[in-house]
Amino acid sequence: MIGKEAGDLKLPQGILRFSPEISPPPVVLVAGGRAPEVPWLQELVRLGVQAVWGVDRGARWCWRAGICPDRFVGDGDSLEEEDRRWLHDRRVPQHLYPVAKDFTDLQLALFEAADEYPGVPLVLTGTGGGRFDHAFSALFSALWAHRRGGRVVVLGDSKELLIPLRGPAEVTLAFAPPPDVVSSLALSSECSGVTLKGTEWPLEGVTLHLEEPYAVSNRLTTGDRDKVFGLGQGWLGIYAAWDIDLWAPSIDDRGE
Repeated sequence: MIGKEAGDLKLPQGILRFSPEISPPPVVLVAGGRAPEVPWLQELVRLGVQAVWGVDRGARWCWRAGICPDRFVGDGDSLEEEDRRWLHDRRVPQHLYPVAKDFTDLQLALFEAADEYPGVPLVLTGTGGGRFDHAFSALFSALWAHRRGGRVVVLGDSKELLIPLRGPAEVTLAFAPPPDVVSSLALSSECSGVTLKGTEWPLEGVTLHLEEPYAVSNRLTTGDRDKVFGLGQGWLGIYAAWDIDLWAPSIDDRGE
């Protein structure tokens, strides 16, 4: 198990250690997809962030968690009047855009973050659930932001995480509890030098292709061996999912 270091990214599920190193704390963008569980989002912020931005309906997820965002970005078409009043009453700076525009609200937020926080790790949540095209756009917009100086290091919530890794690079995972499944997904036409250590089905220096996604449904091994995912060239997506959401309120908590 890895020990804690200054460059570690701390998430509610555990620790990510990147090589090359990143420079936490991150900026968190809360988008308007599936709402992150309130305790998970609160813990993410408690672990340390530079800023939290509410991206359109994501501002409502911040409100539910009792988190006042440092900025609102979007066209506001997914907000109710009470959401707008809450943002106004708390004097949240609002970067408003027209509904008819060339880019999505999340893309605009990513571009702003890339300009203002170049190289700072970005964590995206509220990007899952719902429509496939929205999830697809969120993932590849994260890669697009990289070309503009933004560095999205993880997308996800309490149920699933996806780590986009651009080679040459590696990440060491230290989750507690471990995910029920991990998958390695080529996000570019080709990923070369892919190596997985500490998994039931390890890989060593292989090439993965976008059109041949076979490296899925893997598992982390038990024991203290480091769980390391790396590649030499290309974009690799490391996906982790938990069957049981430990951050979801119990039935009793929900009053059902």
